[in-house]
Order: sequence, then structure tokens, then C-alpha cells
Amino acid sequence: MSIPSLPELIDQVDTVLPVPSVAMQVVKLLDQPDSNVRDVADVLAQDQGLTANVLKLANSAYYGMPRRVSLPVEAVALLGFKTVRSIVWSSVMEVLYNKPLVGYKLESGALWEHSLAAAVIGKYLANSFKLKDPESFYVSGLLHDVGKLVLNIYLPVEFGKVIGLVEHGKTFSEAEKEVLGYDHAEIGGLICDKWHLPENIVDGVRYHHSPQEGSESARITHLSNAMALMMGYGSMGAASMASSFDESVLYSFVSSEEEWLDILDKAEEQVLLAMHATAF
Repeated sequence: MSIPSLPELIDQVDTVLPVPSVAMQVVKLLDQPDSNVRDVADVLAQDQGLTANVLKLANSAYYGMPRRVSLPVEAVALLGFKTVRSIVWSSVMEVLYNKPLVGYKLESGALWEHSLAAAVIGKYLANSFKLKDPESFYVSGLLHDVGKLVLNIYLPVEFGKVIGLVEHGKTFSEAEKEVLGYDHAEIGGLICDKWHLPENIVDGVRYHHSPQEGSESARITHLSNAMALMMGYGSMGAASMASSFDESVLYSFVSSEEEWLDILDKAEEQVLLAMHATAF
């Protein structure tokens, strides 16, 4: 199987990553300044499965609603547009991520757990560091490895070459670039761009393995990915065995190891709450 060019690869996104049309309509509405609660709720209600997932997550301990909600319009009104956007993307990506990735040696569900953990950690870090729009860091964390779903098609053939480079000291991302010509982070950024996501989310995904090249979103997503791996979410995959962690990024946000360990513990509590919320 020949390795496609970047444009050829991105042309395959709609086939490889079929996002339900209702979900995409909802996301677009949520990002439009003139949308209202009723508009969003009416579109959301067109997909029963998506509606059920949104209501289930809205009523979970992770989101801590003051009362139980049973209608889409209540969820949208009480949670707000940005949180609903996070929940819709979670519902979509749970389906796409819950498959084994042969090319990355990831079992079924491993990528979903890792990505959900990174999402929750990203939001927690953004709140802890008092950054704007914490929900955007959630979405960036959730989507940071979306490029793997596309590259997984080609990696099984080239896996031996990639691992050979890893064994000689390359990170998995560096090995991907050398063998394929691009890595999953670059592909992920292009996918998010194709989906018309906000630039800070695109940037967080594209540069999560090279945070010094990106914005604040890239640095937080880099930390979120590393922390999720430290907690054991998705750590059995070949890619995580050769991931990189830039400590200078960490210490641009925290001042001591004690502060870092406290944040790590509290973030893990949030991850456990979220994992429970998404369990069926």
C-alpha cells in the first residue's frame, strides 16, 4: 500500500471518520454568535442517540448539575453552548475511538480512554491556571490523537520501520514523520481545520508534540497528553512508549514539584468522575 500525500489523506477523512450530520450541525450552530438555545436543542433532538448521550452526561456527577434535566433545551440552557459542544464531541469521538488500532498496537477502547482523560485534564488545567474558555482545552485534548485514526490505515505496513527508528532513540512522532512524511499531530490539525474548529483547538492538536511551536493551547494539550499517560490511560500502545514530555512547559505553569503533584492528584479525581459518567 503506497503512502498517500497530505491532500489525498485529508480527502479520505469523511470516509474514515464519519461524523453524524446532526452532530456537525449542532457544533456549527454552537459556534455561531447569533444561535439561540431553542435552535440548538431542536437540531440536537433530531438524533435520538446523540440526545440520549448529551442528557446522560449532563446528569452525571462530572458536570454536577443542580437538578436532573430530561429535555435537550434544558441541557443546552443550563450547561451553556461551550459545555454542550464538549459533550457532543465526546459522544461522537467515543464511537470513533472505541475500535482497536492495529497500527498503534492499541486495543479496543484504549484510545477513547486516553483521549477522554486528556480532555478532562486539559479542562482541569485551564481552570486551575485561570485560562480563558476551559472547554476549548477539553475539545483539544479529546481530539489530540484523532490523526491516528487515519494513519492507522497505513502504519501496519510500515510499523517495522517506525519501531526500528524508535529503538534508535526517535520519538514515535519523529519516526512517523521520517517514514510517512508527516505525523499524527499534523494530520490531526488538518482534520480539525477541515471540520472548521476554532484555531486554538486546531493549534492544540497540531502542536501537542511540539508545544514550543504552538500557542497556550498546544502547551496545555501537551501536558494533558503526558499526564493521561502517567495515569495509565492508553499507556499500552507502542506510541506512548516513545512519547516526549517537555518539562519546561510544565514549569511555565507551576512553580514547584509539590504544586505539580497536587495538580496531578486532583486531575486524576476529575478523570475518574468522567470515566464513570461515560460508562454504560
